[in-house]
Amino acid sequence: MTHFKSAIGVALATTALTLASVTALPAQGFDIVAFAPPEGKGPNKDKGGDGGGDPPPPPPSTTYYDWMDSDVQGVWDTGAIGVGATVTVVDDYSSGDIFEGNLDGAGVILQHHGDWTSDQVRLLAPGANVVERDWTSNGPVKMGSGFNVLNLSYGMIANDGLNVDNLLWSKREQTIIDAATSGSAFVAKSSGNDWGAAVGTAVNGTRDYLNEALIGAASAVFVGALRNNGDANALASIASYSTIAGSNETVQAQFLVVGVEGGETTADELANYGADCGAAAGHCLYGTSFAAPVVAGYAALLGGKFGTEDPLQIKTRLLTTTDRDTLVDLGATGWGAEDFATYGQGEANVLRAMSVNSPLTAN
Repeated sequence: MTHFKSAIGVALATTALTLASVTALPAQGFDIVAFAPPEGKGPNKDKGGDGGGDPPPPPPSTTYYDWMDSDVQGVWDTGAIGVGATVTVVDDYSSGDIFEGNLDGAGVILQHHGDWTSDQVRLLAPGANVVERDWTSNGPVKMGSGFNVLNLSYGMIANDGLNVDNLLWSKREQTIIDAATSGSAFVAKSSGNDWGAAVGTAVNGTRDYLNEALIGAASAVFVGALRNNGDANALASIASYSTIAGSNETVQAQFLVVGVEGGETTADELANYGADCGAAAGHCLYGTSFAAPVVAGYAALLGGKFGTEDPLQIKTRLLTTTDRDTLVDLGATGWGAEDFATYGQGEANVLRAMSVNSPLTAN
């Protein structure tokens, strides 16, 4: 499994999770893992700040960038920019590990993993209230007013063999799991960077137990990464690093994919990772870490528009209005078992989700 282990993940390994019962298994700590590939990190330099301050006010107007799917512009044209939605991004805002990228076209900068995921949400849903929650804090995740979205571009990784039902989660993860189970918040969870392994399976003797806990959760969606935004004239395929839905039909029913437009120049989508991203098209960021915030942003746009709908209804909108003709067809002709196992329900189409009349009409 190729993923980036945050320096603070090691520090928290013995405190993030403990076992409710240790009679059969030794107590084991969990690593907090950010789902961005390890190659191409910037120098080990902290830009300062803990990321926990008041979010900046939304910009007065929207600006479309090439890494966004063209559907986003159509949604903005309806007046939906996420007003009324609160998106809490649980991530790394304070370690010494930073990444190079260029989301807004203003030039290449170095930021923490959480800064990038938060910025994606802000750019996609500029009217939403984006709350940054550093994962150094194990306290409860507080919900905001209005429609709530949680973005989880990380995993809780430990040795295989633990029983997820016997884990005593930190208050942070427990409130996340409770929100997803009760349907009180829409939860966008990056599927992981397990290079074609399925959600919920062990890889090299370890497992993402946060994925495990969210399988079947009422308002949780797993998000995998495509190599690019799909188009009927330029079909997209799954990114080679992305964890896929797999054969579990419960996972398939809550799995979406979106493009991660990093700026590849060769058949290897990681070719530019670590290179001068100023010379590459795209934002230079790779990993399912940067797929989940796209869906979190979509949920904020929908939740703000349809203020009377709850997270389960927004989840239904996104899962039942996907594109499939924008994706490379796998196996036999027509959407079949191989496609469900790879793409889940398909590529999220926020404009189509906005346009359908059910389950409720817009405010």
